[in-house]
Amino acid sequence: FANLDMNYVFEVAKGTVGASLYYAVALDSANSINELEQKDFVLYPNPASDFITIAFDQEKNVKGNLKIVNLLGKVVYESHINEATTRIDINPFASGIYYLIIESSGLNQIQKFVVR
Repeated sequence: FANLDMNYVFEVAKGTVGASLYYAVALDSANSINELEQKDFVLYPNPASDFITIAFDQEKNVKGNLKIVNLLGKVVYESHINEATTRIDINPFASGIYYLIIESSGLNQIQKFVVR
């Protein structure tokens, strides 16, 4: 991964028997692991049953795309974000594990969450 010209790599691999979601995080330079864990947002509650809220730092200019992906790699929700706080109705989602992907400023940030 050292020769990649990106901060994060997101790969969805689908097979013929089933589908699995894989993601790999790669650094293009030798940075500390703490940088990988820093996110520009907080997702709550987690686990959730009715709504999730995504809250960004008030001081940051928030613009980008938001996707929610299930464990099969299917995008189940997609939206553009431009506000510091976004609330999403997850009632239509089946119980299980999902990944929230924020695409902003050329970076992908991923947060796993559970729907009850």
